[in-house]
Amino acid sequence: QNSLTVTDLLADVVILPDGRVRVMDLDELAEALERDIITTELMSICLRRLHYLLSLIDRDKFERLQNRLNKLGL
Repeated sequence: QNSLTVTDLLADVVILPDGRVRVMDLDELAEALERDIITTELMSICLRRLHYLLSLIDRDKFERLQNRLNKLGL
């Protein structure tokens, strides 16, 4: 209840019940780039989307995003 779990393949953002935010597995993202699993273009996209998500969370706009995801059944 009152949670959203999204699984991705590389970087993870976890919002803890006390409101703290943890960004995890950035080492996996770096490793994917180093091993040429992803391109520098995709790395740039990933980092920009991560920044956008963290900005939403920081500005207390995450609920708006969560509502949109809930409507999509995610």
